[in-house]
Amino acid sequence: MSSRSIGQGTCPKCGRRGTLVIKTLGGGYYAYYRHGRSWCYLGPLNKVYDEVRKSLDPNYVEEFDGFVGRVRMGLNESVTSVFSWIGVIRMGIMYLLILGITFYILLLMALIVMYQDPPLFLLVGRILDLINNAISLVITYMYIYNGFLELSKIDKTYGLGFGGSLIRLIALLSLIVFDSIVLAINVPAITGYAIKDVIGAVIVIAWALIFTPIYRLSNAFNAKPTNVGIIIAMIGYALDLVPGIVLIGAPIQFIGEGIIVHGLGKLPVSRS
Repeated sequence: MSSRSIGQGTCPKCGRRGTLVIKTLGGGYYAYYRHGRSWCYLGPLNKVYDEVRKSLDPNYVEEFDGFVGRVRMGLNESVTSVFSWIGVIRMGIMYLLILGITFYILLLMALIVMYQDPPLFLLVGRILDLINNAISLVITYMYIYNGFLELSKIDKTYGLGFGGSLIRLIALLSLIVFDSIVLAINVPAITGYAIKDVIGAVIVIAWALIFTPIYRLSNAFNAKPTNVGIIIAMIGYALDLVPGIVLIGAPIQFIGEGIIVHGLGKLPVSRS
């Protein structure tokens, strides 16, 4: 049997001050309050969670939430490594956000300058798209793919994220090849949009897989803003697939990604 002291509080069983201790036995977690040499047994943690949480002093509630989050996610003392790699993934999402905003502004500027010359604007747009996808490929590989690769070695629940990042890499590579072909030969606009919409739908699916383990992790640690950001970002990605409203979908996507980056930054780095 192993045990972990969480913090000070008022025992809900006897009303005395004491230290909350969680003991592990046979894969189960049991809550106790220690009062010097005497103990009060409260019950299995999953059944007394609410009253135990309320009994703690406010400055120990976050520590308790972190512990419960690790239990729910099946994490152990490797949690430090988990959050380290989550930090790497967060950096990747942040860099993709900065990249997206930069190229969105460049595209708007090109639209304003070249609105009277649609063929030139279309050419510039394709070149910007090609460069954007190439840089996105590198960022995705360096941060998101490698981050989930290491996380999946620690905990298999992150396998979805790894699979999603791999699919995103393949889809981005496909877009780069396609954009290069489009620039080299005259591909009909309708055909080009149809192919890019199919690849775009694959990328949306990839993001859904990437965000699933992050959503679960945020739930475990009560980081609800991150999950709100995920929902907003997914709406933005989906709107990007609708012809004619790309300029609307992108800002929604940026807002969602910004909230995700902010929310992941609030997760604890270590609970040891």
